[in-house]
Amino acid sequence: MPNLEITLPKQMNSHEKQNMGSALDTCFQSYAELDIGLEILFKEYGQENIYSTADKNSIHCHLFCPRLPRKRKQALVKHMTEIVAQTYDHVIFHISEHSYDNIGVNGQLLSDMVPNCAERKFYYDLSDE
Repeated sequence: MPNLEITLPKQMNSHEKQNMGSALDTCFQSYAELDIGLEILFKEYGQENIYSTADKNSIHCHLFCPRLPRKRKQALVKHMTEIVAQTYDHVIFHISEHSYDNIGVNGQLLSDMVPNCAERKFYYDLSDE
């Protein structure tokens, strides 16, 4: 299952997180072209925990997903950033791609649980389409 971890300052209420999460999930499903939803985890920190000179109104997003063609990743990062940038000034996105043969849920590999994941090859060059 694709997963998005969002690290952000403690300033967003649960309703705002729910709205942002819903918009990000819709965006992910549109641009990643997968038949499964996005699981989102919000991690919050207090302003006292910032130890850098970077913008204090920043957010860090780490997307764990299957391998995607470059054009889909470009569209995902662009459109997900647009959603998050409505609230935060500085948005950093990391994408970690994983073969679904390397992820287990409740004792089963995702490639065995989700048919279209089993059909995807991981170790090959993807076209830009």
